Amino acid sequence: MARTEGDDARGAAAEPGPSLALVALPQDDAELRRLRAAAHQLLAAIYERRGNAAAAAAERQRAEQVAASNRAEAERALRQARALVRAGSMEQARKRLANAIELDPTLAAAWFERGLLHLQMLRLGEAALDIAQALELEPAYADRYFEQLEFGRMALDLEPLRRELEQQLEAQPDEPRLLALLGFYPVARAYIFGERDPAAIATGRARLDRALLLHPRFALARVGRAYLRLLQGEADAALADLDAAERHHGGFVLASYMRAIVCAQRGDVEAALAALRRARRLGLRDGSRLERDPALAPLRDDPRFRAMLEQWGS
Repeated sequence: MARTEGDDARGAAAEPGPSLALVALPQDDAELRRLRAAAHQLLAAIYERRGNAAAAAAERQRAEQVAASNRAEAERALRQARALVRAGSMEQARKRLANAIELDPTLAAAWFERGLLHLQMLRLGEAALDIAQALELEPAYADRYFEQLEFGRMALDLEPLRRELEQQLEAQPDEPRLLALLGFYPVARAYIFGERDPAAIATGRARLDRALLLHPRFALARVGRAYLRLLQGEADAALADLDAAERHHGGFVLASYMRAIVCAQRGDVEAALAALRRARRLGLRDGSRLERDPALAPLRDDPRFRAMLEQWGS
C-alpha cells in the first residue's frame, strides 16, 4: 500500500526520536550549541534516507532554529568583545571572540576582529591565521585590510611573522591558510618595496598553487597568485585568476583593483579604467592610492584617469 502524508507524520512520531536526547544539552556551552545544529542536520539526512519526509523536514527546521539562535548569540558576544576592547580589557575581549567563533564558525567578523586584536597583542601567528580565515569566509574584508592597515609599517614586521608561519607549516604542510599567507609574503614585499626576487616569487607562486589546489574557491589566494603571475610575465594567466576570484565573490574590491593593475601593466588603458570604476562602485574609498600607486603609472598621462582622480576627490 502506498504511503500517505499522514503515514509520514505518524512515522515521525512513532519512529525512535534520537533528537529528543538533544534537548538535555546545556544551552550555555557554545560548542554543544553548535554541535546541536549539526546533529539536527545529521538526523534530517538519516530520516531522508529512510523515506520519512516529515521527520526530515522537522529536523531541518530545528537545525535552522538552533543555527539562528547560535548566530544571534555569536553576534551578541561580538558586540560584547568590541565593548571590552574599547575598555582596554583585551584578554576578556579575546575570550568573548573565541566564544562567538565557537557558536558560529562562519561569522567572518569575529575571526577578523580577533585577528586585529591578536595583532595588537603581538600574537602574530594567531593574528595571521585568524585574518586568513576571515578572508576565506568573506573576501571583502581584504578591502578593509587593504585600506585601513598601515601596510608599510606592517611590512617591516613581516619577517618574524614569516618565520613563525614557516614553523607552523612544517607541522601542517597542507593547511591552505598557511600556504596562502606565506604565498603572499613575496606579494607584500614586491608591492610595498618593489622587491622582485625571482626565487622568492617562484616559492610564493608554488605555495599559492598548492593552496588553490586544496581550496579552489580561496579568492584572496587567487588575487595573490594573479599578482605573482603578472611579475612572472603571465598577464593572461593573471587575468584568468582574477576572473575566477570574481566568479566566486563578485563584490571583491581588491580583485577589481588588481585587475586595474594587470591591465595597466599590459597597456590596456580602457580595461584598467573600467576596473577602477568597478572598484569604486564596490566601495574603494581611497582615491589618493591611485595617484601614488606606481603600478598604475601607465595611466598617469591619460586625461580620463586625471578626470577620475578629480571626481574621486570631490
